Amino acid sequence: MNEVKIVKGDNVAKVLDRALLPLFVMVKVTPSVALAPVFVILWGFGAGPKIVVVQDLDKPRVIGAFWGEVNSNIHRGLGCVGTITDGAIRDLDEMTNAGFKALARRLCVGHAAVHPVRWNCEVEVFGRKIQPGQLIHADKHGFMAIPADDEAALLDAAKFMDANECETVIPAARNTAAESLRSVK
Repeated sequence: MNEVKIVKGDNVAKVLDRALLPLFVMVKVTPSVALAPVFVILWGFGAGPKIVVVQDLDKPRVIGAFWGEVNSNIHRGLGCVGTITDGAIRDLDEMTNAGFKALARRLCVGHAAVHPVRWNCEVEVFGRKIQPGQLIHADKHGFMAIPADDEAALLDAAKFMDANECETVIPAARNTAAESLRSVK
């Protein structure tokens, strides 16, 4: 087994991942897909919220779903808010009730018998390569992965867009709403 050293910050997850990898493979606690970054997610290291990105290796013949009521609740309890998978999901009502979000290739009525292949590695979902720890913005319409080179400028871009909306879009919408109400008289 690898030697474990006490380190600070993000290196803790990397050291523990290397040390515990053989144990995870033996007990098969993760699905039979490539996960990024499962170890960080499963053990709660790093900043949140956490999104599990799962590359399903069965595609295009997706025959079972890892994500359903049970795994969504387990991962929600571990600090994850959702998943992006190019595989299948099931139990949508239960996932929603757990507060767990999902973007998936399809719905499926059956669960899958799964085992891990690898984790904390690059995965490809929906034609987009995702690196472990990469920033992701997602909603019900899709997702975008922020390139590492763009992360530094992200806060300034968000402030610019917020100011732009506050100064132009919101006042314009308010004026339009008022005009349409006046025309009803």
